[in-house]
Amino acid sequence: MELRALRYFVEVVRQQSFTAAADRLFVTQPTISKMVKALE
Repeated sequence: MELRALRYFVEVVRQQSFTAAADRLFVTQPTISKMVKALE
């Protein structure tokens, strides 16, 4: 498991939005989605 994926997941939960989390983390929304999916 990658620590970055966990950070992304936590930010999605905090923002309650994949798009808002992506904006805050300066990455694209598909990047966030892929990382969260990798946690499953």
